[in-house]
Amino acid sequence: MDETLVAMAVEALGINEDEVRAHVQELPEVDGFYVWDPARGGRSMIVNRQGERLVAKGFVPLERHVEAFRSGRRN
Repeated sequence: MDETLVAMAVEALGINEDEVRAHVQELPEVDGFYVWDPARGGRSMIVNRQGERLVAKGFVPLERHVEAFRSGRRN
């Protein structure tokens, strides 16, 4: 995950860079990454290498989040 995408995750999720790097999963199916705030009720984000993102508030199952991203949802 490059520094630009890390910075996007820090801003969108309100967590620091170390937390981003500790809570990231590569998602080859969307050419991007899934990043989450491990705190209860924390947000999660899918961001692709082009910088398009979808942030979810609270718990959203990963499969549902990926499905929404793949269908074109962004915020």
